Amino acid sequence: SSCGSSDTVTTSVTVIASGIGNASEQQLQVYPNPINDAINIRGLSHTASYIILDMLGRAVLAGCLHSHDARINLAGLQAGTYFLVLEGQQARFLFKR
Repeated sequence: SSCGSSDTVTTSVTVIASGIGNASEQQLQVYPNPINDAINIRGLSHTASYIILDMLGRAVLAGCLHSHDARINLAGLQAGTYFLVLEGQQARFLFKR
């Protein structure tokens, strides 16, 4: 994992649909979708880095998640559609802000 510090990341996100992979096998939940200010991620088994990408594939936000139930604050993002990519997960999640 590229997450070496113990900083807490808070995020809110609304997830519209799941994309690549089968997240249900991993019991990973990403909600709500659509989001207001943050996205919730439940079911992480270890510390993981994440990247939020816009529809052009540009990274607009990145960080580390350190707990089984984590939140990513998305209040600074403009309204639009984004991808959430989690390190070590065979899933990408599409959500609207």
